[in-house]
Amino acid sequence: MGKELAVKEEKQEMKTFEASAALEDFAEDMDGLEFRPERIKVPGAGGLSFAVTDELGNDDAQKTITGVIVYKHPMNSYYVNEYTGGNEPPDCWSTDGKVSESGKLCAKCEYNQFESKGLGKACANKQVLYILGEGEILPRILYLPPTSLGNLRQYVQRLISRGNALKNIVTEISLEKAQSKDGIAYSRVKFTASRKLNGNETETIESVRQFCVGYSKRAPVEELSDSGGFSEASAEDLEYAQEVFGETSD
Repeated sequence: MGKELAVKEEKQEMKTFEASAALEDFAEDMDGLEFRPERIKVPGAGGLSFAVTDELGNDDAQKTITGVIVYKHPMNSYYVNEYTGGNEPPDCWSTDGKVSESGKLCAKCEYNQFESKGLGKACANKQVLYILGEGEILPRILYLPPTSLGNLRQYVQRLISRGNALKNIVTEISLEKAQSKDGIAYSRVKFTASRKLNGNETETIESVRQFCVGYSKRAPVEELSDSGGFSEASAEDLEYAQEVFGETSD
């Protein structure tokens, strides 16, 4: 990540970051109302543009998302019956990827093993990323699909090896087209470091991060489980399983 983390420590600052006071105003305005963060949607079939909701509520196609990943956590979700749409909560879930809401260890659960659903997993494993964009005071959510987890892991490791925390870096998030061994095209999320935050920005980011931590603990599970994305996740789980088990035949 030489060039990548010759991270531009220029004076160019993100436009936000008077967010602390603004968050207090937001809390007052939202008193008695249910907060639901907007989503950044990953396309299927190898698309190279995210769908991002604009200020008018319309989906805007964007090739790159630039912002700070202020917080992230795993999200495991299992449906007994095939998901058919709507805001139906999963039958079992975990917001830390370790222990389910019923106290079951995820690592030992039969539905969280490869080949519990075809070659893939019956339980969908994702990461929930809270991204604060330039000029914004509230984060958006990106549900990272299984085959993008490797890219995230490598990116975080590169940052840590150079003494940088994810929450202190402005990250450029984009898409690349990938293909399974069976010829199925899908979109994979990739991450590039843009620059480090300065001291003032870091303080403000921490207040937004604490807000996200609190939201993740009280949000309805159907909001965190991204139930609408499971059909795509199954195809990606299949590709990941093929990497583990090698070439397979029908």
